Amino acid sequence: MALFSTYLFAAVAAASAVHAHVSCVPPTATANTNVLTAIRVPHSFPGATTLNVTVTVPTGVTAVRPQNIGGWKLAVSYQSADFSQDSHGGLTNNEVASITWYDGVLPDFAFQDFAIQFKVGDIPAGTVYYFPTVQFTTPNGTLAWNSTPDASGKLADPNHPAPKLLIVSPTTAAPQAVVTAPAKSTASLASMVSAIAVALVSVAALYV
Repeated sequence: MALFSTYLFAAVAAASAVHAHVSCVPPTATANTNVLTAIRVPHSFPGATTLNVTVTVPTGVTAVRPQNIGGWKLAVSYQSADFSQDSHGGLTNNEVASITWYDGVLPDFAFQDFAIQFKVGDIPAGTVYYFPTVQFTTPNGTLAWNSTPDASGKLADPNHPAPKLLIVSPTTAAPQAVVTAPAKSTASLASMVSAIAVALVSVAALYV
């Protein structure tokens, strides 16, 4: 059984690694719309617990509203002391510098979506907004997802890219309200792990 457990753990870890980077969900939006995207934190350091998550808000978006998540406290920092609100209470004119969810508990084996609602102006398709994100963990310290492309398009740290949101034309945009993992993807992962487990049981029987 020890051999079986080792192989099964490795199989599950390999399957989970496909979605190892912090990312925007959904990853696309259209111009001149109110956008809802989430910064998905899929893991931490091995065995570590994420306590705080700070997301830097890109310039060029307005009416920023962070999600209030149960079990987490929320703080917003601004680019200046003077800021205004739109008619719905959203913050305007790029005044939001960063959003921090803190005093939460996110174990390494779980994921969490940190949603942000904002408005995108009249910008061309192909524009990319980056949301550099930092996890504060215990006992390992910070895990920064803040690498953005240089002039040549290369990342200084390809293993820790900043989450990005691509502006696309309306005909190619992904649904805007998806902030949790699609059921089909979850089912596919579960089916794959189940199939691996069945196969490994047969292998483990050879060592009994």
